[in-house]
Amino acid sequence: MKAAVILSVLLTFSLPSILTGMASDQKSACILPKGQTLLSGTYWSYSADKFWNSSGKKCSAYNEFDKFEYTFYLEYGLTCRDGISAKGTWGKIDESINGKTFGFGDVEIAWKHCLGTKWRHLVSMELLGIIPVEDKHKPGLRYGKYGGEVSLLASRGFCLWERKGSYDLRLGYRNYEGYPSDQIRADGQLNFFPFSRLQISASGHLEYGLFNGNSRTDQSLFLLSPNYRLFRGQIEAVLCIWKGLSAFAGYHQHLWGRNVGTNGGFYGGARAQF
Repeated sequence: MKAAVILSVLLTFSLPSILTGMASDQKSACILPKGQTLLSGTYWSYSADKFWNSSGKKCSAYNEFDKFEYTFYLEYGLTCRDGISAKGTWGKIDESINGKTFGFGDVEIAWKHCLGTKWRHLVSMELLGIIPVEDKHKPGLRYGKYGGEVSLLASRGFCLWERKGSYDLRLGYRNYEGYPSDQIRADGQLNFFPFSRLQISASGHLEYGLFNGNSRTDQSLFLLSPNYRLFRGQIEAVLCIWKGLSAFAGYHQHLWGRNVGTNGGFYGGARAQF
């Protein structure tokens, strides 16, 4: 009973993103209230003409690469401690050398379980499964291989200058069948509310390949190489339009990498919690 009370208080007062439905997603340790649903749709753009090679040297690809992607995310609160989610993507790549490629990305399905509180943080674990829509590799779009990931997540709220905020941390290990390398994945996100209906977020995302995969002759120089490492930064603004409904826009930038493209792009979308 005591743990349930502590958890309820923490969710209600320390993590303002839950109150607005703004930032409950895979990076947060928060669980949606039982019976509630979160729907999110995002449009991503990414452009590059240079890449980092396996030694980290920036090289010209002599090829202009543009990717446009639509991401759809669904999350549902099963109990006060358990939630499930699913994510699907559809993307289009336009290259000056290789022409156009389009199709669905691999589907991700996850179960998240709240472990309770530790050091005033809400702590959760997540098990994620990767299911290919088709057993066919499409460079830059999908691996077409089954995979899985286990993650530990921690979130905490704070108050600064009489304004609410929160931060989310995640550390995970991802494994694929076949040729893609195993990866260590880590995220850190800081959320701040300068106004009651506006949230500003800054985040960093690390995808650190262990380089135990097998190279392919048709692999992309820019995205989803079998062996790659990437650190990406993100800045985002979220506006609460109405209770449970919000719109967001942001910019993402590749800051460091191996066997991956440079540059970045813009994104935007909407999410609804009901």
